[in-house]
Amino acid sequence: SSYQEFGVSVRQTWTADAMLFASYVHARSRSDLNDFGSLFVNIDAPFLEPGGTVTTAADVPDRLRAWATVQLPERIVVSPAVDWRTGFPYSTYDEYRRYVGEANSRRFPTYFALDLTVFKTLDVVGRKLDLGVQFFNLTGHDNPRDVISVVSSSRFGELTNNPGRTLGGYMQVRW
Repeated sequence: SSYQEFGVSVRQTWTADAMLFASYVHARSRSDLNDFGSLFVNIDAPFLEPGGTVTTAADVPDRLRAWATVQLPERIVVSPAVDWRTGFPYSTYDEYRRYVGEANSRRFPTYFALDLTVFKTLDVVGRKLDLGVQFFNLTGHDNPRDVISVVSSSRFGELTNNPGRTLGGYMQVRW
């Protein structure tokens, strides 16, 4: 297998409580279609396929990731993050689970997510406790994780399993 990458990262800090970080990576990964991992991971497909070197299932040619942290009054911290990347590749199959075309020759749509974490720092028993909320995919961008990939299916090409917006809790105890 082979992996090639070019990456650039920048970080700007204004104070200990305010910073911005951004990184961009351009990469390419290829491997033998019948690599060791395919024998144990992809059990819904035949073990060995005639093939050669193909794009790996984890290939993401372009990725931009950025996040910032800003401390507001009253010990409140706001931390937005953005993630944009090329969609992961996937393969199409016939009804016998044989590849139709080259493996991993199609891609999911471009992924985009804007996340936001907001928390307040409290003093509890001599320790610092951060309590807050996290919003994932704040913009509600469609980021499907699965696809109907059998070409004879009436639902062929349908993208599914979009997590949508998600709200979570945030807690950190600093010793």
